[in-house]
Amino acid sequence: MIARTLRLTALASVLSTAAPAQERPALSPEERRIATYVDGHGAEAIKLLERSVNINSGTLNPRGVRAVYDVLAPELQRLGFEVRYAALPAEMGRGGHLVAALRPRNGPARGKKLLLIGHLDTVFEKDSPFQRFERLNDSIAKGPGVADMKGGNIVIVQALKALASMGALQGSHITVVMTGDEEAPGRPLKVARAALLEAGREADVALGFEGGSRDRDGTARAVVARRSSSSWKLDIHARPAHSSGIFSESVGAGAIYEASRILDRFYGEIRGEQGLTFNTGLILGGTEVKHDAAEARGTAFGKTNVVPETVVATGDIRTLTDEQLQRASGCATLCNAGCRRRVRKSPSRTAIRRCRRPRRTTSCCAATATSVRSSASAQYSHSTLRSAARRISHSPLPSWKRGWTGWACMARALTRSKKPWTWRPCHDKRNVRRS
Repeated sequence: MIARTLRLTALASVLSTAAPAQERPALSPEERRIATYVDGHGAEAIKLLERSVNINSGTLNPRGVRAVYDVLAPELQRLGFEVRYAALPAEMGRGGHLVAALRPRNGPARGKKLLLIGHLDTVFEKDSPFQRFERLNDSIAKGPGVADMKGGNIVIVQALKALASMGALQGSHITVVMTGDEEAPGRPLKVARAALLEAGREADVALGFEGGSRDRDGTARAVVARRSSSSWKLDIHARPAHSSGIFSESVGAGAIYEASRILDRFYGEIRGEQGLTFNTGLILGGTEVKHDAAEARGTAFGKTNVVPETVVATGDIRTLTDEQLQRASGCATLCNAGCRRRVRKSPSRTAIRRCRRPRRTTSCCAATATSVRSSASAQYSHSTLRSAARRISHSPLPSWKRGWTGWACMARALTRSKKPWTWRPCHDKRNVRRS
């Protein structure tokens, strides 16, 4: 499998500087020599792949990225390439890029100017349990980055070695750029991508060596274009309450139900359009959520008897055109707009803005909301309220719950004065006022 991939890639490099592939139905003698070299050096390629894969080079591990550079740079230097490490500013927290250049020594370049693109980093960070290269059989291996894309990096190196074995690199204009932050680029992009953009401007042909794709029947396809990738984040803040009050008018459905509604509606709106995908890669929900955006991870705490207050979800949108991206963004706005309309109608069902009510009052007050609302704006005498306070103080509720129910909160405040008071329908001492 690996040898076959190397053979195809080496041939593609040759054919990109020669006649179109459809005019070459059979391998030329030079191409057969390249294929023979690849077949004879398969074990060498796999050994180099294993060395590279066994070095953790997660995007947030700059030292690991540099270590992979140190493995690959000598391989290209032995082929006559001038290789440098294009470091990024330390504040980006990203590894640098491998930039290798082969130029004609005398006269103009032979054939087209080529740019070969790879990347040194992977999505697997230092604390990932997936860290080692493992051979499954004589043609299949697994490990962090074997396909995306340390395997592609080795294909570049082996293809160039095969071309060099027959003298095909002489007089060539070839640049190799392997970025160190492909999975999560540093910011600003104009700095993080400066080396790649510079190489792209002077190239006639650019070949990316990340994995292609296969049809359902197994037919391998070359990728001739890449879709754009945009990230998104959904923040939802709802009213925390005891679970017995969920779905009531004063509590609502909670943050997790609201997140599922928004995501499901967006899924229904855009699913099926050619070239447009919307992925939710991370979701955290519960009473308390901590999200580390830089490391794309987080923690969540919640209990089964508490309506969840917070949800954070992140993901990406991939599109073929800017028009698709604008339409998808508009669809996301509409999905959230329904949520905002409910916020204006009933703050207790908000899914966007945070409720500022103290947590331990809301979980208790929801149970007394109906009886309190029915007595809104009624006038109470001092003796009636004092009597109500005595009834609550002798109720079977625990002391912490008695102290925070809506009736007790109102009664405690009103019994401090003999003047009549008016109750407004909210379960907090701050909302009890003199009439």
